[in-house]
Amino acid sequence: MSDDEVGGSLLLVRSRPSGQGCPRCPCKPSLRLTKGPPPPKVEANYKPLVALVFAIVLVVFGLWSSRKKPWRGGTGKKAVMKAFTFISIPFVLAEAATGVVSFLTGQLSIPPVVGVGTAVDLAILLVGIVVAVLRTVRNTPSEAEEAGATQKR
Repeated sequence: MSDDEVGGSLLLVRSRPSGQGCPRCPCKPSLRLTKGPPPPKVEANYKPLVALVFAIVLVVFGLWSSRKKPWRGGTGKKAVMKAFTFISIPFVLAEAATGVVSFLTGQLSIPPVVGVGTAVDLAILLVGIVVAVLRTVRNTPSEAEEAGATQKR
């Protein structure tokens, strides 16, 4: 099989021994290089971008949740930040970690659209949103007692 049949090209380098300066004498090839097939096409990994978008969504839901219901019924920015730190940040960091791991190693990559990377991302996103929403609608025992005392009056 010739190099042209493989789709490559051929480069021949001819050399002359020192002291023989005749440019017209036939020389034998001393080095032969061939060009191989092109490298395989690499697909883009959209997982880090998806993880970034999902992390931003989790931050938005976390801020909404912590403003709506600050930590342990407290007031002020400190209680809001404490609620955000303990409730939402773990999901945001998990989402960011999957994006970094995928960027550095190629694991959990998207595409494929229906694959492990998508499943992990969606699981973190959905659990993070559910936790943020549920903590705002659930009553703590002290809130339940206050609601019951208000209704008895």
